[in-house]
Amino acid sequence: MKPSKPFVMPPVRIIPPTLEGQSESSKSLEEWLNTEETVRDLHFGKRTEEHMEYSYKSITNCTFSHIQFSACKLKSCHFTDVRFEHCDLSNISFAESSLFRVEFISCKLVGTNLPETILNHLTMKDCNARYLNLSMSKINQARFTSCDLRNSDVNNCKLASIAFENCELVESEFSHPSKRNRLERLAHRRYTPQPARHTGSHRQYFPSHGVDCSFRHYNKGLKTKNNSLFSFVSKIVYN
Repeated sequence: MKPSKPFVMPPVRIIPPTLEGQSESSKSLEEWLNTEETVRDLHFGKRTEEHMEYSYKSITNCTFSHIQFSACKLKSCHFTDVRFEHCDLSNISFAESSLFRVEFISCKLVGTNLPETILNHLTMKDCNARYLNLSMSKINQARFTSCDLRNSDVNNCKLASIAFENCELVESEFSHPSKRNRLERLAHRRYTPQPARHTGSHRQYFPSHGVDCSFRHYNKGLKTKNNSLFSFVSKIVYN
């Protein structure tokens, strides 16, 4: 019987947002959404957006810089080529929305709700995202770098090509009860973890049904609700 080939996860390749030809907006996002189905090609500077509730709107080729969002709900909206930088999006809801080529840079996302969303080519860097809710979402090609994701909820997600680098993940929940037995079976197969390029760092790869993830400098105090996923990860730690 031929030995099985070692598993090597394909690299995470993020396509950044295309941000071109933006004009400085003299109006708030709420004023635009009151009259337009699609908001595009705008840069929003320092301001506060409060108590917005909209559904089925589109935001394309926009940058939000130093914006405080408060008590906002943007349900089933579409974000394409969007960057949030130094924004406070705590406790707002993007439920059932789709985000394609979206970046969150140095943002506060404490308790931000993104359940049942579709996230493609997502970048989150230097963010405080404690209690972030991504449950039941579909996430493909995403990179989380130097983010505080403690107590975040990534339960029942469909994940593909995800990287967590220098992130705090204590008490985060990455579980799928229906896949627990499958994960336990996979733990007995042979996989080859690959060292990262940077000196002193390391990465662990693991496969599961619909899941390809990598971790670099992940917090070893990580716990999950049923420990099914990360007990599996701990068996292939690369040192």
